Amino acid sequence: MGKIRRLAIANRGEVAVRIIRACQDMGVETILLHSVADIDTLAYRLADERIAIGAAPAAESYLNIEHNIDAAKAAGADAIHPGFGFLSENADFAQACERARIVFVGPSPEAIRLFGDKISAKRLVVEAGVPIISGYDGEDQSDERLMAEIERIGLPCIVKAAGGGGGRGLRVVSEMASAKAAIDSARRESKAAFNSEKLFIEKYLDHAKHIEFQIFGDSSGRVHCLFDRECSVQRRHQKIIEEAPAANLPQELRNKMAEAAVRIGTRAKYRGAGTVEFLVQDGDFYFMEMNTRLQVEHPVTEEVLGIDLVKAQILTAEGSSVLWSSDDLSTRGHAIECRIYAEDSDHGGIPSTGKLQYLSWPHGPGRRFECGFESGDVVTSFYDSMIAKVIVWDESRARALAKMRETLKECVVFGVKTNIPYLKQILKHAEFVDGTMTTRFIGEHFKNGIPPREWPDDLDQIVKIVVGGAYNPLSPWSLDVRSKGSRFSVGIGAVAKAEPTVEWRFETDGRVHRVRYLQSYGDLWVHLDGETYFVDLKARQKASRQKRSDLQGQNAKTNMIVAPMPGKVTKVNVQKGDRVSPEQVLVVIEAMKMEYNLTAHEAGHVIAVEAIEGAQVELDQVLVKLDNENS
Repeated sequence: MGKIRRLAIANRGEVAVRIIRACQDMGVETILLHSVADIDTLAYRLADERIAIGAAPAAESYLNIEHNIDAAKAAGADAIHPGFGFLSENADFAQACERARIVFVGPSPEAIRLFGDKISAKRLVVEAGVPIISGYDGEDQSDERLMAEIERIGLPCIVKAAGGGGGRGLRVVSEMASAKAAIDSARRESKAAFNSEKLFIEKYLDHAKHIEFQIFGDSSGRVHCLFDRECSVQRRHQKIIEEAPAANLPQELRNKMAEAAVRIGTRAKYRGAGTVEFLVQDGDFYFMEMNTRLQVEHPVTEEVLGIDLVKAQILTAEGSSVLWSSDDLSTRGHAIECRIYAEDSDHGGIPSTGKLQYLSWPHGPGRRFECGFESGDVVTSFYDSMIAKVIVWDESRARALAKMRETLKECVVFGVKTNIPYLKQILKHAEFVDGTMTTRFIGEHFKNGIPPREWPDDLDQIVKIVVGGAYNPLSPWSLDVRSKGSRFSVGIGAVAKAEPTVEWRFETDGRVHRVRYLQSYGDLWVHLDGETYFVDLKARQKASRQKRSDLQGQNAKTNMIVAPMPGKVTKVNVQKGDRVSPEQVLVVIEAMKMEYNLTAHEAGHVIAVEAIEGAQVELDQVLVKLDNENS
């Protein structure tokens, strides 16, 4: 194969940055293949060369095989790294690389095709003597057959895309009344994400742990096991928090699962990084799927083993030896990763888009941050809402958990709202602390997110100070405001600084509090005692709430269903004149790779449908107008 000197990256965001950093260490030049929406992002600025491959929608850029191959050839790339997501598990893409004589940094097209189809993967696993969950994986994909199989297997069960992973195209069916809608939704999402409508069905394990094993096939053909990760904390089947090693996993069971993972990889003649995922329930384990790519959560494995999986991928792709052997590796300490999403934790986790006006990560021993953005970059609605990953390491799980809590308190993100408040609530929950959580953890304890946070009294005083003009960035402060036992005084930030934030301290009842804030275009972002708050100084929040109240028809006969976020309409279920019932799904919107069902609040008749399938919509755009029966 020869040494890789120029590597194209067919991806974006933090994984593109991660690959660029590894290439910089190895002296490999990088070419970023990007959409027009990702011009002037962090990866764009770091790459040695950049080539635009298409418009913002992923289907026209990151999922377009021809555009990626043509750009890589034009740039003279020796290899392409697909990152994760997009084309990373697309066998046709890997094959197209081979035809173009470009090295694909990943497994063979045959291995990707084998494990990409969950049905063929399960057949190999059975041959390897690894237990699987009972289900249906037949060729008859008619609604009638799938519904019949759901009844045969018994509720609850899972309807899942056969052609992909990562929680996309997966629906849990708890009652037959929702089965048809689950099939339709899974099929639709599978088609959009993997260009395949093929589904399979399996029994749903209702109190299982999600444990995965990192394997790696080196250039000599040996498959290494790089130990396990705990991924049970999931929302809508998407992982939120991961850790290594897995919590409360008996060593005997861990050994059996590790052996099974290596058997699967060896039987498939697997090369490169891959992850074998299992469900563990009542002392037994079952194969779930094999991901033929680098995982989002790979940093926790790197932290406990002291290795670099991206470098190992590149070395293996060029036919070189990796710099370690699993015989010599053992886990040390404990690592935890939290995914930071751009979303509003105080309002059900709806996506938050906009300009990242300020980012600050609290670096220190045992803290690692992987981010695809810098201050000034823009988070759009076109892609996944993850903006960063926070990884901590310490000598024990308890210490790593304490470090993660403290680290999240010090993370400052101004410009978009994030799920950091949500993560902090999870991390202090007793079930997570003792490591007994299962895949039902979120559904049982955080089904409706977290309650809106209370507005601290001290925050009111800060707002009054800012609005009252007490701050002059060009001169030292002279400030002494007393209210409710608080004394505000200058700490830091008495002179102008390069970054557009102000930092100072105040004392309340003998306790010193740290404040950071940013005021821009009538908006105020405040970071106070480990929490970030958004304040609309022009009362836009109040106006928005009133607008929504009016639009939802709480005091009017007409009830308007509006878009709760920018996104794309993927399904319109009603037409003018239809009668609708409460909670009936009227429109489905996709935003940041997730589907959201918009429902009727009460019974009524459709008097207008303004939503169009395939169209992009903006926040608060009217989609359906109803005439309520009870008005």
